[in-house]
Amino acid sequence: MKQGRYPEAEELRTNSCAILKGVKDEKATESFMSALNSLAIVQEALARYEEAEVNLREVREYDREKYGEKHPYFATTLSNMGNLYVDMGRFPQAEQLLLNALEILKNDSENRLSYGIKQNNLGNAYRHEGDITKAVPLYQNALSIFKEKTGEGALYATATFNLGQAYYQASDPKAKAELSKALALREKLFGKNHPAYGEVTRKLAALSWSKKDYVAAEGYFKKTFDNYFAQIDNYFPALSEEEKSKFYFGKLKLTFEEFYSYAIEQHINKPTLLGDVYDYQLRTKALTMYATLKVRQSILNSKNEELINQYKQWINLKEQLAKLHNQTSENPIQAQVKIDSINTAANILEKYLSVKSELFNKTFKPTQVSWKDIQRKLKPGEAAIECIRFRSFSPDEGGGFIGKIVYAFLVVTKDTKNNPTLVMLPNAGRIEDRFLSYYRNTIRHEMDDSISYHQYWSFLKPALKGVQKVYFSPDGVYNQINLNTLQNSKTGKTVLEEIFIQPVTNTKDILALQRASNKKGKAYLLGFPIYATPTKKEKDSKPATGNQRGLRSGLLRYMRGDDGIPLLPATKTEVDEIGKLFPTDQPIQSVTENQATESFIKGVDSPKSLHIATHGFFLEDLDFSNESNFQKYIENPLLRSGLILAGAGDFIANGIGTDGNEDGILTAYEVMNLNLDQTDLVVLSACETGLGTVKNGEGVYGLQRSFQIAGAKSIIMSLWSVDDEATKDLMILFYKAWLTSENKHEAFRIAQTQLKQKYPSPFYWGAFVMIGE
Repeated sequence: MKQGRYPEAEELRTNSCAILKGVKDEKATESFMSALNSLAIVQEALARYEEAEVNLREVREYDREKYGEKHPYFATTLSNMGNLYVDMGRFPQAEQLLLNALEILKNDSENRLSYGIKQNNLGNAYRHEGDITKAVPLYQNALSIFKEKTGEGALYATATFNLGQAYYQASDPKAKAELSKALALREKLFGKNHPAYGEVTRKLAALSWSKKDYVAAEGYFKKTFDNYFAQIDNYFPALSEEEKSKFYFGKLKLTFEEFYSYAIEQHINKPTLLGDVYDYQLRTKALTMYATLKVRQSILNSKNEELINQYKQWINLKEQLAKLHNQTSENPIQAQVKIDSINTAANILEKYLSVKSELFNKTFKPTQVSWKDIQRKLKPGEAAIECIRFRSFSPDEGGGFIGKIVYAFLVVTKDTKNNPTLVMLPNAGRIEDRFLSYYRNTIRHEMDDSISYHQYWSFLKPALKGVQKVYFSPDGVYNQINLNTLQNSKTGKTVLEEIFIQPVTNTKDILALQRASNKKGKAYLLGFPIYATPTKKEKDSKPATGNQRGLRSGLLRYMRGDDGIPLLPATKTEVDEIGKLFPTDQPIQSVTENQATESFIKGVDSPKSLHIATHGFFLEDLDFSNESNFQKYIENPLLRSGLILAGAGDFIANGIGTDGNEDGILTAYEVMNLNLDQTDLVVLSACETGLGTVKNGEGVYGLQRSFQIAGAKSIIMSLWSVDDEATKDLMILFYKAWLTSENKHEAFRIAQTQLKQKYPSPFYWGAFVMIGE
């Protein structure tokens, strides 16, 4: 732990807990609680605050019962919880716990070192609340104790750092000296790759910026990011996908936002900062998705049968979890215990697979790709745009985000000199609510839209002179609109007619693009599922209620009384007609009606293309008022988006599926387990399949992300509810163009252009987007 090897520390403490938990012996129980306390501290360091809180609560109750509320052990646990609550932003609770801890130890001369630690922690609570006058004396007292008891060691360095932060927050000139001293101590004690070192360089970067010492600021920012990327390289292999996400977003991402604010402010004086911003985006955008995908690919390509079999075991555990998430249980508490048990086993196995994948380090460690590599890949007349959403940061008085949303666009063309071109979005604070609502309403009601083109696109045009094709990497609200549908009120033309836009997750994807897509190989087509069995009787029905699991009750909106889920007859024609377009020597398999099942999709094995025509869903507004842990699982956005397949109506109405062990609802959570490593294209010919929870800097958590992690190179998906007939026409037009051309993106654009002639409203032709290679 002191060496900053947090994943290893976690593994050791987890193993200790597992060994000691089952031993019915008082001494073993005491050792178990000690290990659990240490595990919570590691979890806090990895930004897994909820897990840490659960463990510390258990330790606190044990200490209270065994030692009483006046014992030093109880005080230490209160202090640890208070420190955790500071990290979680729950400052009043933290303050009270830490005051209680100090009260217990105030007259205990034997625990003076512990008393100093509690003073330091309470100082943190006051500092975060902005009460510097209370924080500084506590830090100073703690420093005195630490120097007396342990010398200028780790505790002394931490208190020095905290005192420096307090001075910085109070605009006290002593801040630089204290922070510099803390940096020297931590470098000596831990080295430059330890998280504690990066903490200090981050603060020194902001402090130097506030003092207008820009050379120093940039030097400290560089040291910070060198430290961060070392942490990513060291920690990611031993973390599950969820843990990677919590660690990156909880511990690292904020500093990138700080640097982006700095670079935008200073780019006139030093334009090369824009190249640095672009390069950091290449390394961090969709970071956890790429890491998960690389681990999967390295395992499946390893030819290590033992490793591949363990991977299949993990997939099986994830499948069990998916079923449990969707089921209604008569005993939620018992069901929760089962979910927790399987989830723990799956998490342990996932981390084991990540570590044991012998190709992991080679495949995950990001190559030092720069914007110049992207430029070399572009052809004349092409541009790459990185859209970056971040919060504006001010370095004054300790530094902080000021509540302003910024959208910056970095443009690279074949003719770019020295650094990318920066374009700033005006009125950025309004495009995520007011103007997004306006855009959606005009689409939904087929109204003229004279505003959205100006708000979301026109400001970029001066940077795109002479450009015919743009590779566009979206962020924030740009994941929720189709740029092609925006109409220039002056010319009447849409963006579709003005320029060719190809969306990509990250513009580094351009480096791997194939100009011609590979269509050869088996194609699977699925459509027109029969959602309910006609023989089901009303008396057997057990309607879903608000007291039942969120997914099933949420899907009631798709039911139409006794008629159930509306059938989509045009999808049968769609599948039949598309099947006729494939060459006679190309193997295809079409399934419809009762054969259009969840189990069929789960059984496909890396087809070249997979076409699914049915209802899609994203349950954005489920009620989370039930605070039980069992209910909270449905808050995972990958469990709230998916596809409705044969038999789903029976499950929604009765809680019982007709497709063997499946319920007819393929969630995004389950999609991640599909084997699509050789799949060139997935077409989701369904409503709202491109929706999900937008995580700025990481993309959309929904079907799109899940199909990408499963291996699909390109995905066609929809952003709003679609018209059945228009969708059928679009898909047939697309396959006609794709199967006779070299590029699926060009074919998709041709299809939309042709459909626009029949249906001028973008509601019909603009619902779908294609992302990927």
